[in-house]
Amino acid sequence: MFCVKCGVDGETFKGRCMDCFLEGRKLLLLPSFVDMDRCTGCDDFYVDKKWRTAAPDVAAEDAAIASLKAIAEARITSVGAQTRAQDDKNYLVKIDADLEIDGHDVTAETETVVRLKNTVCHRCSRQLGNYYEAILQLRGSGKDMEKDVRDAMMNRVLDKVEAAAVNNRQMFISRVEEIHGGLDFYMSSMSLSKSTARDLSHEFGAIVKESSTLVGKKEGEDMYRLTHLVRLPPYKLGDVVEHQGRPYHLVQINKQGGKLLSLNDFLITSIRPMEMHSIKVLGTDNDIADAVVVARYENEIQVLNPFTYATVTLRVPEGYTSEETVRVFSLEGELLLIP
Repeated sequence: MFCVKCGVDGETFKGRCMDCFLEGRKLLLLPSFVDMDRCTGCDDFYVDKKWRTAAPDVAAEDAAIASLKAIAEARITSVGAQTRAQDDKNYLVKIDADLEIDGHDVTAETETVVRLKNTVCHRCSRQLGNYYEAILQLRGSGKDMEKDVRDAMMNRVLDKVEAAAVNNRQMFISRVEEIHGGLDFYMSSMSLSKSTARDLSHEFGAIVKESSTLVGKKEGEDMYRLTHLVRLPPYKLGDVVEHQGRPYHLVQINKQGGKLLSLNDFLITSIRPMEMHSIKVLGTDNDIADAVVVARYENEIQVLNPFTYATVTLRVPEGYTSEETVRVFSLEGELLLIP
């Protein structure tokens, strides 16, 4: 075999030696300009058919590489790039690529200018239009929610939505309204609202109710918006409660119900969700006081009653080690240890 151009004997590719085949041939195909959309709402960039969060120069580099192609005879094996901002809307991207042609490794370089074009992504367009499919309502057991509980529930909702948005940009909150007695979250997705309500129910022992409202028709089918009402029970984690006539400390709330620590014998009792609604709150964490320990024995301690200043003997759980003070709760004059 010989090259039809230079006449050299040896291996040929399409009738030419590799040097003659490559001579003057442009191996990389890249437009002189590559346009890339930037959302003015969230500052994300549309690269390779999807929106993503990135620095402008990184996004420009990726947009250039996404537009890069090689001639039919070549296969790109690796790509490197350098980016330089010409101004805040134009980025010069220089690309170096390794290619393989008929078993031969070759290199090539090219460049383009990536131009940023302002637009609004679908998600931000919906958010700006206050789009929502469901309302997640958080309510306390009384007239108002306690601030610490409200903040904890709000953070749980925000974390849930943020996690969902990682895999689906259409998951968002259009707005949050603080109303008398709670919070309203306007959610972009019915499924997101429902799953968030379920999570709050498991974590806070809340009761969830769902209702729907007809808002119109689309292609002949009824369109509905959902409302998920999440109402806190009268109890919360850490409360002193009464169950079946005995005092307990509420030490755990989960989707299986909860766990109660008996303040009489210090045994743990598990109760189901339906039983949780029958417990009666005797006191909150604000009603639990610190008592100074004045003496320690094997199964008992003596403390100074913080309400009457009398010395009181309290039974302690097996293996319990007290500090200088212990937490106690007064129930009808009787002092109970909160281990």
